[in-house]
Amino acid sequence: MDTDLLVFPIDPVSSSAARGDPEVRVYVNTEPIAAAGAVIRGGRALVPLRVVAEGLGAAVDWDPADRKVTIRDAPNVVELRVGSRTANVYGLIGNPVRVELDEPAVVEGGRTLVPLRFVGESLYVDVAWYERDRSVYISETGVNLTPDVWAEAVYSTKLESVEEFGKPTVRYEKFIAMELESISMEEVRLLFAQEPIYHYELGMYEVKSYIGGARDRIIFFDERFRWAEYAGDGLPLADTPAVTEDRFARLETGMSYESVRELLGGDGVVTRKGADFELHRWRSASEERDAVLRFGTFGGGGRKLVGFEWEKANGYDG
Repeated sequence: MDTDLLVFPIDPVSSSAARGDPEVRVYVNTEPIAAAGAVIRGGRALVPLRVVAEGLGAAVDWDPADRKVTIRDAPNVVELRVGSRTANVYGLIGNPVRVELDEPAVVEGGRTLVPLRFVGESLYVDVAWYERDRSVYISETGVNLTPDVWAEAVYSTKLESVEEFGKPTVRYEKFIAMELESISMEEVRLLFAQEPIYHYELGMYEVKSYIGGARDRIIFFDERFRWAEYAGDGLPLADTPAVTEDRFARLETGMSYESVRELLGGDGVVTRKGADFELHRWRSASEERDAVLRFGTFGGGGRKLVGFEWEKANGYDG
């Protein structure tokens, strides 16, 4: 027996679900679930528990003897029995809390169905139903994007052209696309599909990748996002043969970015930027060093070199 469906109530009067339309799409952390098998029954959207739970990092067990479903998402454990209107929820303390369900767990078509809203609240995830495209959105990243949000807040900005826009990932392209002199908190939420983490002791925000196993992150060193730094393996650093100590010694403050680019044999990689500055890094192919250059941005005057260092590159010994 599959134990892979959840139940989410929708409007039984206005919804096209009441007309028996065939397809309900499911998104977990903005990723579409292929062949999810979601359906509508009695004005409720039934979505796949196993796929959803595993997409959220939880595990699902089925005990056929006890007809019990157990969802494990440390430190939370949820236990439901088929036909019961109550469930047990275990948290950090370990003692169960008995919770009443709007609908009992049932078996239909060889699948166990349970209330989605209950499981969402138990596992601390957001759930939204979007009527126009008959989709269920499930998110653990703090922001649950729907097409309405995209239409109103995304397509009015140039950020929607960025690859992986609206996914909970940190990518270099997203970092470059941000204009810190004008970007808003709402645009940051939409771009990275998450609520930025605020570190009170440091006075800074952080966004990070939640999918794909990447550890990349962006730190905003000001509550108004006036400057930011990219950290992780996603920086497109490459060894540059023209970056040598001799050429580095020829740098002078006041040089234009174009002159520096010609001297060092190509573009650097932006690792930190603000409303009026950028920090670029060039990696030497021969000397295990990085040329780290700070440019001031002066509007119509372009970028001018204001400081530079010859640093030992990360990852080199000695």
